[in-house]
Amino acid sequence: MDKKVGEVEKDGPNNLQASRKVALRIVKHYAYSLQFSFTHMQVDREGVVDAIKKYASTYKFQVMDFLADRCFVLEAIKSAAGAFKFADDKLRVDKDFIRESLKRNGLALKYVGEEFQSNKDFVLEAVKSNGCAFEYANTELTSDREFVLEAVKTSGFAFQYVDELLQADKEIVFHAVKNTGRVLNYASSDLRADREVVYEAVKNSGLALYYANTGLRADRNIILQAVKNHGWALYYAAPHLQADREIVLAAVKNDGRAFFYADASLRADPMIIIEAVKGTPSVIQYADANLLTDRQFALEAVNANGMALEYLGLVFRADPEVVLEAVKSDSFALKFADVTLREDRQIVFEAVKKGASVIKYADPCLQKDSEILEMISKD
Repeated sequence: MDKKVGEVEKDGPNNLQASRKVALRIVKHYAYSLQFSFTHMQVDREGVVDAIKKYASTYKFQVMDFLADRCFVLEAIKSAAGAFKFADDKLRVDKDFIRESLKRNGLALKYVGEEFQSNKDFVLEAVKSNGCAFEYANTELTSDREFVLEAVKTSGFAFQYVDELLQADKEIVFHAVKNTGRVLNYASSDLRADREVVYEAVKNSGLALYYANTGLRADRNIILQAVKNHGWALYYAAPHLQADREIVLAAVKNDGRAFFYADASLRADPMIIIEAVKGTPSVIQYADANLLTDRQFALEAVNANGMALEYLGLVFRADPEVVLEAVKSDSFALKFADVTLREDRQIVFEAVKKGASVIKYADPCLQKDSEILEMISKD
């Protein structure tokens, strides 16, 4: 088990590799503190040096050697951008090192200084790594239209930090949401009501529909595109579209749980239920009562997802054909079969053939069946 930061064994190995691990753990720990601004935990560079000296003295290494070690510090920066602050002075002014730091973790832009926060090449390098690094770019760059356009094409997440005036620029917004649909949230209200922009946003992220003007939630083409990307977008659709068969079918194909947002009238539609069951077997229990007594429907349901057997009535869990179909689809369905069918050799054999571990659900006598055990041993 990993030790806490700074904790070392009294008789730990006195070698460079172990020393590096301890030092790296400490640097990462304090770097996280800086990165997330936990005020009570913030420390300066000297504090990190002291910590390494105090807790890693057992290994007798030179702490400054590690903070001047390019590979060591880059590894720390990769995990926590704030580690840049602890690098040796020479590294922190080395352009190649700074560029490599930004490649490893774009958020290191916060610590590199004004010169590089105003440099388009370095800022773009940071944005490639993490679009949120744009937060630390100089305001001249975040209000530079051409540069902003390039940045949001690189990472849509950069859009949330651009100048407010540019958040009303349709071309910029279009490319931002095309890259990262969720940033529709930061677009001007006019553009959140723009059909072309919203369509592009939901094509990338269906749940971006949440940020669209409510009037567009009644736009059939937008809703259809949204649910194809993320079934749960059905939740934000206008009521009449939650009753639209094509839209609901597309939604449950993407995510069976979208069924819960469909209009109640569609609970009697077997095709919609079966599609939903493929990904979410529990949906079947909410089907229309007439379907739940239909044997053919039960067979189709367990064929789509064997685990649907758990939610069917006792009559089907005691039906040999239904249970056999279920275990062929998913061996763990054996767990939900009626106890009498767990004594059925054919059913148990079929289940174990798909997954040996389900033997534990079989009748004790069949758990000792030589042919079944032989098959398991070959698995």
